[in-house]
Amino acid sequence: MTTATPGNRQDFPAACRQWRQYRKLSQLDLALVANVSQRHVSWLETGRSQPSRAMVVRLADAMDIPLRERNFLFQAAGYSAAYRETQLDELAMAPVLVPLAIWIYTLVFAFSSLWFAHYALDALEHFRKEKEALAQIEHARAATEMIATDRPSAGAPALDNHAGQKT
Repeated sequence: MTTATPGNRQDFPAACRQWRQYRKLSQLDLALVANVSQRHVSWLETGRSQPSRAMVVRLADAMDIPLRERNFLFQAAGYSAAYRETQLDELAMAPVLVPLAIWIYTLVFAFSSLWFAHYALDALEHFRKEKEALAQIEHARAATEMIATDRPSAGAPALDNHAGQKT
């Protein structure tokens, strides 16, 4: 969304219009939110009027423009950047980066532990199911052996078939 180049005053009207359209605001809507007249917004967008530093802040607040992009608006309007940018590898960022790195490491460790625990529980469940299946197979084999040996306790009554007796 960056449209302005540093020191180019001609780009403020285009940048302001582009941000307003990006936020899906009409000139009247922007004027009401920024507490200025619709005519003034129109004049700023056509270049008939030059914005003050306070007006750039007011419009940027009304359109909820990120700070980095606000710097481009300031520069397009002919002002110096108002917000400092610090690169991540600068020493000033150490108080932020060290806790952030610890937090990320903790999250990675926690999620990897959860992942391991999930698969360990799956393996235990699989083992339990196998153990139950083996118990059922053992029970069926025992029942088959009892039937094969013709034991009365196998559930079927024993038949005595002596020669000469009718059953």
